[in-house]
Amino acid sequence: MKKFVIVFLFLALPIHLLGKEPPKNRIPESEAQTIALKAYAGKIKSSELEYEKGRWVYSYDMTDLNGKGIHEVGVDAITGKVVENKIETPAQEAAELKADAKHKK
Repeated sequence: MKKFVIVFLFLALPIHLLGKEPPKNRIPESEAQTIALKAYAGKIKSSELEYEKGRWVYSYDMTDLNGKGIHEVGVDAITGKVVENKIETPAQEAAELKADAKHKK
C-alpha cells in the first residue's frame, strides 16, 4: 500500500515541480487548433498546452452545440492526433477547474 501512495503522490505533482518543459518538436498551436476544429465544429472558449497522461496535449474547451456543457478536444502536441473528444458536463468542468487551481498554487 505504501508503494502505491508514493507512486500516486509522485504522479500527482504539478509538472513545473517535475521540471517538464513542453517539447520543442511539437506541432504549431495553429495546426492543433485546426485539427481540433475539424474534430468538433464548436467555438473555442479556452485552450492550453498541458502534460496529461504521459504526453503533451493541446487541450481545447469548446461550446457544446447541444448546450449540455463544454466539449473538450485534446490534440497530441507531437503527432497531431486527436486523443480526446468528449462532452464535459458543468460539474466535470468545475471539478477540473478546481483541480487545476489546486495544482497552480
